[in-house]
Amino acid sequence: MKDLVVRQFVSSDELASGIADQLAHTIVGALTARGVAHIVLTGGRIGTACLGALREHPLCADIPWDGVEFWWSDERFLPTGDPDRNDTGAYQALLNHYPIPAQNIHPMPNADDTTTIEQGAAEYWTHISAAFGEEIAFDVCLLGVGEDAHVASLFPSFEAVTVSTPGVLAIRNSPKSPPERITFTRPLIERSRQVWLLASGSAKADAVHSIVTMSDEVVAPASNVHGSMRTVLFADLDAAVRIRPDDDTSYPDDDEYLSREYS
Repeated sequence: MKDLVVRQFVSSDELASGIADQLAHTIVGALTARGVAHIVLTGGRIGTACLGALREHPLCADIPWDGVEFWWSDERFLPTGDPDRNDTGAYQALLNHYPIPAQNIHPMPNADDTTTIEQGAAEYWTHISAAFGEEIAFDVCLLGVGEDAHVASLFPSFEAVTVSTPGVLAIRNSPKSPPERITFTRPLIERSRQVWLLASGSAKADAVHSIVTMSDEVVAPASNVHGSMRTVLFADLDAAVRIRPDDDTSYPDDDEYLSREYS
């Protein structure tokens, strides 16, 4: 993937803390620039761990949370509160701990209140369109990277990875349990100023290698998602073990990494 910024951390704990630090500064920067921050969350172990680290970040005590809006790029079509839903972990790790207005939290539809995943996908797209109008622009979209290099619920060789318009899709027969899911399309993910790819552990090494060496949404969906301003791979050393110095990547110094450049 061209124009990819890589941030490596020694351990999964340091990875979670590093993501949380950059997320805290991104929220503050967006609020300063535009008065609102739109954050798209992900699930998985590292996606939830970084929210737990964010909860403890010193900047969070002073963030005006009524200006922060939370979204999800994909969700398992399960009842509310199910431990396998991405939003369940987000509530436990972060959202229940700060005075965030309920209307600022936008969970994807659940299996209790929605008849079908197709209905749920349509409802979420309608909700996003109503919130943004024609100018959909999330500040950052966090995406956990799967062992097969999937992101959100866009799996290799699934028809969903080739959809060329922004929208929200129903996924059936997911290769990972549960089989029914709702997901952003790649073009909707790319309506984000920044896209962050999160990878932890040696099982993700092949997927991380594909991110930095190819750009093929069918074979490796994670290798072909981009933020409109910046695309960042956050990985611990176990996940990044196959990255070579001559791969097409950028390793910015801390000053660049912590720069406060917002449109």
